Amino acid sequence: MNNRAALEDLKTFISPYTDEELVWALHVFNKWQESFRSYEHRTREQIDSDLNSDIDCLNSFKQLKDIKNYILKICENYHSVDIDELLADLVNFKSKINVSGIDFTEFKNNKRFLNFVCKLMNKEVRERELTNFKSRYINFLYVALTYPSYYENPRRIERLISKFSEIHSKYPSHFKDDEDNNFYIWAKKYMDENPAYRSKSYSPTEESEYRIVVNSIFDMLYYENEEVHYSLRKKLSNAWYQKKYRQSNKVRKPHYYALSKRAKEALHKLAFKSNMTEEQVIEHLINKNYIEECADHSGESFY
Repeated sequence: MNNRAALEDLKTFISPYTDEELVWALHVFNKWQESFRSYEHRTREQIDSDLNSDIDCLNSFKQLKDIKNYILKICENYHSVDIDELLADLVNFKSKINVSGIDFTEFKNNKRFLNFVCKLMNKEVRERELTNFKSRYINFLYVALTYPSYYENPRRIERLISKFSEIHSKYPSHFKDDEDNNFYIWAKKYMDENPAYRSKSYSPTEESEYRIVVNSIFDMLYYENEEVHYSLRKKLSNAWYQKKYRQSNKVRKPHYYALSKRAKEALHKLAFKSNMTEEQVIEHLINKNYIEECADHSGESFY
């Protein structure tokens, strides 16, 4: 097939593309390919939307840079006139993209940002299938570079970036137990059992992801309503405190002592005055006397 010149023109055009730009190039390529297929060979799902074929295709690549060779390889089987038509489609699509000033690679490894921005962008374009992307980063790129409401209006993306930066600056973490992964694993389960948190759509696959996921859930809560965010954060923190308190009481061993009537009355009055239980008063007095009588200024025992 004498299509070498057309293939060279196509290769020359897409070779300078960054890995990220290849996402929209693949989208244009898939639409171009679909134009050659008879409708009798298309599924109902494909007729309704070409989105699924884009998602499946992008999910199949180990690296975005592989898209370039994929397009060129398939085009070897097409006539020059068809390849020229694809090239014209690519040129036309590129002329409409106004987000070239955004460095998408800056967010590639920021999972918390990607959770935030994908949640909002997917909701905006009303495509539930977008959650089928294996990579949040590719999800972000796909919506930003193939939906005109975003690729023609870079300020919409910039506003989301700015809003996330604002939230992250105020809450690098939404909770004080920042390094306790057990807290985040428990918190996700707790939230999944309470519909107000709307947490079930987040699915961590590794233990290390729970911290990011929990913070992402509260990023969205804060974005949507600061008062609700405060209330639900406080509720979860209190539930965690109560859980830890119950656990600490479980490891306490009961001890029984015979006290004189006078000592018992004194203990009762001390507990009332200090707003403590009698057990807490006894423990406090033992610790206080131990520090005064049996330890040096640094708390080290003399004995």
